[in-house]
Amino acid sequence: MVLGLVVGITVDAVILYPLQTATNFMAYRSGYFSGRDVLKVGLLMLVLTALVVAFLAVPYWGALGLSL
Repeated sequence: MVLGLVVGITVDAVILYPLQTATNFMAYRSGYFSGRDVLKVGLLMLVLTALVVAFLAVPYWGALGLSL
């Protein structure tokens, strides 16, 4: 159950390519930012998400009785 919650958080929080959402696609197609810019932000969000899950979510779920 905990791993399912982790996957849900990660999938919602990470943007690794421009076509993931309509707003990103419109900004990308207009030339406002490049694919490389999206990748940089996406990788940063991936790291931040991993830190949040490791240091906040997992202990909280442990307090609720859900363990890895």
